[in-house]
Order: sequence, then structure tokens, then C-alpha cells
Amino acid sequence: VKEYKWIDGGTTERNPIWNVLNTKNYNRSEYVEYANNLALNYFFTDRIYVKGTFSISRKIEEGEVFLDPKDTSFGTGTLSNSNMFGKGSLNTSDRVTDRWNAKFYGVFNKTWNEDHSLMSSAGFDINGNSSTYETSAYKGFPNGDRTSPGWAKEQTDRTYTDAKTHLFGGFLTANYTYKDT
Repeated sequence: VKEYKWIDGGTTERNPIWNVLNTKNYNRSEYVEYANNLALNYFFTDRIYVKGTFSISRKIEEGEVFLDPKDTSFGTGTLSNSNMFGKGSLNTSDRVTDRWNAKFYGVFNKTWNEDHSLMSSAGFDINGNSSTYETSAYKGFPNGDRTSPGWAKEQTDRTYTDAKTHLFGGFLTANYTYKDT
């Protein structure tokens, strides 16, 4: 039963179990993520030390939500030639995110005559993010077996977003001490 009336004869309600048993609705999503990291630590001497890191990653996300034309959210009328392409919907989304990060640090440390000490360090950090996001909405499908966008009567919405950010930071420090105890 697609819909039922309350015993008191009042409002008509849609039967939620009917959709589960009689439609080909689906909600699918998936993602794949790749990452690579590299680090290098090197002591040139007992006074000079450097450290560098680099990382890169990519995440790809895809999603689809399809509502069969027979779904009760489109009403309870039968499919006829006049309303066949007004029912059924498909929403798709795709997102690709790329990230990278590079860091480099160096330290110099020296002591003279056991009275004088100098320590200096320098470093920088650079990173970037890039993201694209696209969504599309389609409506008007002939039946639940034909779910690709090519079967839709019309594309009702499409959005595209492209965002990029970059960051650079650095530092330089020096410290001198006399007779450090």
C-alpha cells in the first residue's frame, strides 16, 4: 500500500516501507585518498643540523543520490505520458582536494673558550591547497532502471567551485650567552 488513511478518516500518510520494497532508490558515495611524506635529517657537523620535510596528498570524493520516479515523495499518481518525465531525481557531487607542504629548518651552535656561546636557527614553511567541487541536479526519469544523467528530462542545477590557498612563513633567530651556567 503506497499510502494509508488514519482510522479516524483524517489525513492520508505515505507508507515509508513502500519505497524500500518497490523503488530502486540509492545513495552512493566513495572516496580515494593518496598521501606521500618525505623527511630528511642531516648533521653536517656537531654544530650544524638541518631538517626538511615534504608531503603531498590528493583526495577524490564522489557521490550520487537517486530517487526512483515511483518514490512516494513525488506523489501517488500513476506514471502516464503526461507526467512521466516530471518524476525521479538524481543529484551528483564530485570533489578533488590537493595539498602539499614543505618545511626546512637549520640550526648552528658554537661555543668559544667555554665562555661564549652562539646559537642561531632559521626555517621556513610553505604549503598550498587546491580544491574543486562540482554538483549537478537532474529530474524527470522514465523509470528506476535508467539512472544516468542522459535519461533525465532536464538538468535543474549545476554548481562549480574552485578554491586555492597558499601560505609562506619563515623565521630567523640568534642567541648569544656569556658564561652560561
